[in-house]
This record gives sequence, C-alpha cells and structure tokens, in this order.
Amino acid sequence: MFEISRETPSGAPSRSALRTQAWEYMNEGNSDALNDLFTESSVGDSYTKDYLAHLEDAKPSRLEVSIGDHRGVHV
Repeated sequence: MFEISRETPSGAPSRSALRTQAWEYMNEGNSDALNDLFTESSVGDSYTKDYLAHLEDAKPSRLEVSIGDHRGVHV
C-alpha cells in the first residue's frame, strides 16, 4: 500500500485519472512517472524505484490502487 498526496494539477486532472495513472505506471514499472505523482517533500527520488523492485520480488497475487482524500475517504 502506498499513498499519493498530489492530485491536481501535477498529478492528474481528477481523482479517477490519478488512480488510473498510478495503476498504469505501477504495471509498466515506470518509477519516474509514478514518483512524479507524489508531493516533492513526501518521498525521495528512489522511493518508487525501490517500491516497484520490492513488488517485483514479492510477486503479489493482487494489487489495488485506491485514492483517499484528506479525511481518509476512499473513492
């Protein structure tokens, strides 16, 4: 599980687009694009690269991307 803080304008034009982008970037292994969805101060430059490498090693059977607002409500 990971949390993406940035939604608009840099992350995506909508919450559903943000979820879609995160899912696509994760499946593509595009760590640079995925990292750009986080706020600059929330993760380091290698966070998503390391995260995706861990996912590849763990080979999870099910992945899900959910987006929550500042109150923790998920869409």
